[in-house]
Amino acid sequence: TPMWADGAVKNNPADGFQRSVPTVWAVVPRYLIDWDDGECHRAGNWETVSYDNSYNQHSLRITGGDTLASVTWTPELARPGVYEVYIWYVSLPSCSEEVPYTVQDAIGTQTVMVDQTRRGGQWKSLGTFAFEEGTAGSVSVNNVADSSKDVIADAVYFHFRGDGMGEYIIDNRDEDQVEYSDGWWSSSFGIPWEDDYYVCNAGNEDIFFRWKLTIPRSGMYEVYAWWVAGNNRETNVRYEIEHGRGSDVVIQNQRTDGAQWNSLGTYYFVQDQTGSVTVTGHGSSPDIIVADAVKFSLQEIEEPNYDSELMNMDIPHRMRRGDEKEVSLTFKNTGNMTWRMQDRVYLGAVGDEDPFVSHDSVRVGYTDDIVPGGEGTFSIPFQAPEDAMKYVTEWQMLKEGDFWFGEKVSSEIEVIGQTMIQGDHWQLFQ
Repeated sequence: TPMWADGAVKNNPADGFQRSVPTVWAVVPRYLIDWDDGECHRAGNWETVSYDNSYNQHSLRITGGDTLASVTWTPELARPGVYEVYIWYVSLPSCSEEVPYTVQDAIGTQTVMVDQTRRGGQWKSLGTFAFEEGTAGSVSVNNVADSSKDVIADAVYFHFRGDGMGEYIIDNRDEDQVEYSDGWWSSSFGIPWEDDYYVCNAGNEDIFFRWKLTIPRSGMYEVYAWWVAGNNRETNVRYEIEHGRGSDVVIQNQRTDGAQWNSLGTYYFVQDQTGSVTVTGHGSSPDIIVADAVKFSLQEIEEPNYDSELMNMDIPHRMRRGDEKEVSLTFKNTGNMTWRMQDRVYLGAVGDEDPFVSHDSVRVGYTDDIVPGGEGTFSIPFQAPEDAMKYVTEWQMLKEGDFWFGEKVSSEIEVIGQTMIQGDHWQLFQ
């Protein structure tokens, strides 16, 4: 089967070895816009410059971000679908390491940060995006990232990939999106996703390779892995997927199904959070483990929803002044998001104060993550005030710094004075 890859046709057999095969050619829509084409519009004081690795002899450059300047490429697409968006720029030491490219597609707007000090003079993918037919979609770059650095604007092209909603590929050489331990080395045998891949010896659980994606929009993503197969590969490679509802482990056999995208499952990810795939060194020496590329493919958009329902309450209706009691509230997670301490999801005293707890106890945590549909019991140390009267205690779930959510618990507690025996009579002392 043929594969089109940046201007070259490669065969793609399942065993990972290239050989001559019958080839079928197909016309694939591809829209390229240079900075001086009519579909490109600029605002601000950009200057025309010439570098050896400019796309077509010349590029645009601006220094400083005190005054907003932008360049926008707007294609006229003949058909709707998923397009991979590539950019071309020139890398300079004076360029910004955080240049914002904003993609407007059929679903919304998202920004991809690009380090223009490296990997210039070639096509760099921003990801795949869903576009409507016509001129509703665009890509723009501006100079707001760093007021003291240069920003380059050159060419953009839109490469049709098929129907769908968007794909995001991370290669082992995408240094700003990967992290890994010692113990890996490079290989280019077979058909890697791009130029090469990393390998390690199986049997060391401390070895890891992690691909990370800042999720552009909330929803269900199918996650894939690409590897080069071989007879010496580990048959039980451990992939760990961190997603919006926790984590899952998937085992794959890297001796088969090489040089293709292999599904690791479909998971829910949350916009602006980091989703990741980690391959570890679990296995048996002398087998080899491959770390090449992963893909996140958006299948369904689903906005995050935090919600809760009270399932059980153990709060007394009466306490003696000064008495201490451990009370508890049990909530069910009725939203679609996992409650995690690391995401600053707590049970809180409404109004950040309560007559029965100290200021240090107005937030109540938990030990284990609480998945959608799961329940969590929160224990709260109460101490009754010294003044005998009726009080109201109120508690609700919250995402610290963002919002309160779910059912609010409100309970009235009467604080009474101490009782003592005097002769044959009980007497209440206020």
